[in-house]
Amino acid sequence: RSFVDTRFSSMLNINSVKIRASYKVKFADGRIVSMNTILKGCTLNLVNQIFKINLMLIKLGMFNVVIGMDWLVKHDAVIICGEKVVRIPYGNEMLIVKSDKGMSRLKVISCIKARKYMERGCHLFLAHVTKNKSKEKQMEDVPVIRDFPEVFPMELAGLPPSRQVEF
Repeated sequence: RSFVDTRFSSMLNINSVKIRASYKVKFADGRIVSMNTILKGCTLNLVNQIFKINLMLIKLGMFNVVIGMDWLVKHDAVIICGEKVVRIPYGNEMLIVKSDKGMSRLKVISCIKARKYMERGCHLFLAHVTKNKSKEKQMEDVPVIRDFPEVFPMELAGLPPSRQVEF
């Protein structure tokens, strides 16, 4: 089975359908959740190709959609773990879905979630934070020191001796 997060599903504008059978899903942390609600006829865009997929509603947390083995088998998908690649035959071509190496483990807000927050009147801010590897300042970098090298020794001996100052 393939799954969609309950919070994400509310943004899809697809009505859910109750099914007669109830499925139990066991999570990696040992939790077992029962479900019997499905979103039929969702579209999945992989490498600009559209696929139909039915998604079961479940609280996933960090992920929006989890594609299950039934869908992967139906489409003869091949998972190459060492390359972090999924290959899906599509007509006369091979679609290659690559891991997003630029993504960190930080939670990233999706475009759909951002739009929903904006529609509610929320203020959004976009930040792109990078680590700056700035070099340590050298004496030559300070104009006054560069112009008078005889006054400023390369190595400072320590703090100046204490002295009395009169005003």
